[in-house]
Amino acid sequence: MKEDEVIEKLRGIVNPYLKEKDAIGLDSHLTYDLALDSIDMVDVMLEIETTFSISIKDKELNGFQTVRNIVDFILQKVNGNG
Repeated sequence: MKEDEVIEKLRGIVNPYLKEKDAIGLDSHLTYDLALDSIDMVDVMLEIETTFSISIKDKELNGFQTVRNIVDFILQKVNGNG
């Protein structure tokens, strides 16, 4: 899977939780820039797991600070490097 495909799908997952639609960028901080709270994050991660057919462990979730962190993680998982 290519990075732009992951980004597009991730935007579709995250946008419903944003006050400013389409405000998501690769370097957007999940809490400070996108204002996702812990409940939003759990919902988003569950949707990511379903959409990309991957599993996210709690310790991995704690490493997600920016959209780029999530994109890189997804790419590793779906491309067989993680």
